[in-house]
Amino acid sequence: MAQTLIKINLPNRNCKGLYLVDIDDTFSGVKEINSSNAPKKFKQDFKLVLRLKKDGKPMKKTFTFSKHQTLLQAIDSATEQRSTVFEPKEKKTKVPTLDEYWERYVKHKETTVNNKESWKTSTAKDMKSFYNAWIKPSKLSKMLLTDITREDIESLISKIKKQRSLRTAKKVVEALSPLMKRYYKENKINELNPAEIDVGDLNNVREVVVSLPEVKKLYDAMLAYPVPKYRHVFTWLATGRRLNEVLSLSIKDIDLDKGMFDIHQDNSKSGKKLTFVLRPEMFESLEDKTNLIHPSEKDTVMNGSTIRHHWKKVLETAGLKDLHIHDLRHIIATILRDSGITEEVSALVLGHTRSSITARYASANAKLADSVYSFFLQKVNGEIDPDTKWVEV
Repeated sequence: MAQTLIKINLPNRNCKGLYLVDIDDTFSGVKEINSSNAPKKFKQDFKLVLRLKKDGKPMKKTFTFSKHQTLLQAIDSATEQRSTVFEPKEKKTKVPTLDEYWERYVKHKETTVNNKESWKTSTAKDMKSFYNAWIKPSKLSKMLLTDITREDIESLISKIKKQRSLRTAKKVVEALSPLMKRYYKENKINELNPAEIDVGDLNNVREVVVSLPEVKKLYDAMLAYPVPKYRHVFTWLATGRRLNEVLSLSIKDIDLDKGMFDIHQDNSKSGKKLTFVLRPEMFESLEDKTNLIHPSEKDTVMNGSTIRHHWKKVLETAGLKDLHIHDLRHIIATILRDSGITEEVSALVLGHTRSSITARYASANAKLADSVYSFFLQKVNGEIDPDTKWVEV
């Protein structure tokens, strides 16, 4: 015989899906138990039925109570079990470590079809290299994302500022801010925003004040460095190329017939292919090369920290301090500017892009850049008066 269930609807109680079993037809004709007809006590043990859905499927559970319990007590008891019986347990999201989420973040950046979200190949290479060099060795990498504090990030930034340039320290913020913002947004929790950390003022147009005699000492020390392997690297850096551009060069980037070499878009900061003239002093480094021009001992891309170690020795020989490899580009830019060379022409030497001048053929741009660089060297070597201004032929 089917049980007769009567809906319970009492104020100040969660009666959703709750029914009283009408044993022996005690409540015949009653359609709902409410405040006007709710029994104060029962003559025998009674039952409540809880009917709800779990994961979209209808479920029912019957609770038996002693006649000595009141209906309100029974309702409260049944309600307490509602969450464990019917409502799915909340899945606890495992908070990843910074290392773990970084891997997911990089994969997203490299595979997403959203242009605003995606990384260029050169950007991906640069960001992964930076993370592996500075963030991965720090304690941050093994911390859970939600445990990382502002103080933890500031501590890493402070450490980097003591060893490297402000630009490198600022890159910590550039690497972590979008990553953490994405994680906190995904999980709808309060955001720690590294972008709010003040690293310090960074002027991209840095002017390095080094006199021409000091620049000559620096270039002499680079181009006469006693270890050929590293002297070759300094020879290319001396022309204003970026370190990662030089270390990633391979023999396939060289066109001996045209006397040119290319920095491919994957390795250039501008994201565009750049073409430059092969200078005579570069040819020594091309001998017996079948792959990379400046390989490591294992024939892989040389680590930048290795070059920086030898750079310190160059500075000692030249009697200079507090100059970074990247400052070579600033030195060139400053001297060219003081020689009356426009930003557009200077940009060709440094590998920047300027729409007003890059409309020329790549080879024409490369030859003009080489002429300007030769002019720069003439000043450095004292072959022309320091006050001589550039005149484009």
